Amino acid sequence: MKYFIITLLVIAFVNCNLTETDEILVVQQNILNAYLNGPTEPLFKAFHGIFEKPYEINSELGMHRYNVFLNNLNLIKEHNEQNLSWKMGLNEFADLSEEEFKQRTGSEG
Repeated sequence: MKYFIITLLVIAFVNCNLTETDEILVVQQNILNAYLNGPTEPLFKAFHGIFEKPYEINSELGMHRYNVFLNNLNLIKEHNEQNLSWKMGLNEFADLSEEEFKQRTGSEG
């Protein structure tokens, strides 16, 4: 069933007027959204694969990244439940702490 959903998502975006990069981002986001309300381990595995994370999932670093991911996922869900004018979503930074994100992107806030 999951492969069917993924296949439908890919087919749905083949005919859009998006650049290839935009199309890939949309498909990635839709795959993650398909897992969003299910168990967190498959979601993390999908995230890990989609964004080609360099660490092993079952390593000490992988377990740390999973815990950071869970914290960020909770923040995303809490924000989105407020039905504000904008939604948060998972991206390639979802396994980084706020401090790590700031260091990586050079942002202040």
